[in-house]
Amino acid sequence: MKRPERFLLAVMTVSAALSAVLMNDVVCLAFSPVLAVSVLNAGINPVPFIIGLAVSSNIGSAATIIGNPQNMLIGQLGKLDFGRFFAWCGPPSVLSLGAAYLVIRWLYRKDLSKGLSKKETGEEKWQPFDRHQSLKGIAAAVLLLVLFLTSIPREISAISIAGLLLCSRKMHTRSLLGLVDWHLITLFCGLFIVIRGLETTGIPLMLIETLSSKGIDLRNVFTLTAVSGLMSNVLSNVPATMLLTKFLDPARHDQWYALALSSTFAGNLITIGSIANLITFEQAKLYGVKVGFLEHAKVGIPVTITSFASQ
Repeated sequence: MKRPERFLLAVMTVSAALSAVLMNDVVCLAFSPVLAVSVLNAGINPVPFIIGLAVSSNIGSAATIIGNPQNMLIGQLGKLDFGRFFAWCGPPSVLSLGAAYLVIRWLYRKDLSKGLSKKETGEEKWQPFDRHQSLKGIAAAVLLLVLFLTSIPREISAISIAGLLLCSRKMHTRSLLGLVDWHLITLFCGLFIVIRGLETTGIPLMLIETLSSKGIDLRNVFTLTAVSGLMSNVLSNVPATMLLTKFLDPARHDQWYALALSSTFAGNLITIGSIANLITFEQAKLYGVKVGFLEHAKVGIPVTITSFASQ
């Protein structure tokens, strides 16, 4: 590979764009094995590329309501318009992506220019390219985006398109449903249960009242951003968002946009800040690519700081 820095830019750009449309967890799950095998076979250090994938997928997912689970929750509870959400969150995401690329390129400037011995990973049993199914999926995604820009309720649009995709003459519905990651869905269901249980204890309300008594108002966008960033790395960004949305003003859409950006950007700080990070690193680990906590933090901390500054 003659220009690995260009390949890094391409990987980060594509993963960010796809994450804005298909959700970051899905993109990381699909891209990580292919990326790991590609860079290993090319004799390049895979670590900056794997970290770049995780970082860019988080950043790209901040741009739209459907980019990640916390944005979906924010968009639904805040009754936010799809187009306005993108207009507000898209520009900071683009700036953050550019800054993240420059940070990774600078930190790994020696590794990107230094070739390693090629490591053959063997014959991978990738799914063969299916032109018909690929075109159907792309058409469904485009149609869904168009529907999101209309007044039709988003949940109706999403379930209708999903129902159409389940209609197949070549594959049984049982087989299609078998491809769903039920473990991940169960995880998110469990998060809702745990957060609801925490709410019934009154602890979140007590903490907010304590902060208010000390002059820390969550309805201030800058304060909300700081608290969201901290909580997202203590609890993970989805549970943190589930708690913080209870204290936002429905009429102040800027608060909801700020929470969407900050909770997503904060996921890049440390490994456990985002489920997308865990998915990426676990998938890469299957091919011998290990990204440690400190290795990720070396990139994640400056990337998160620059991302917050872009807001």
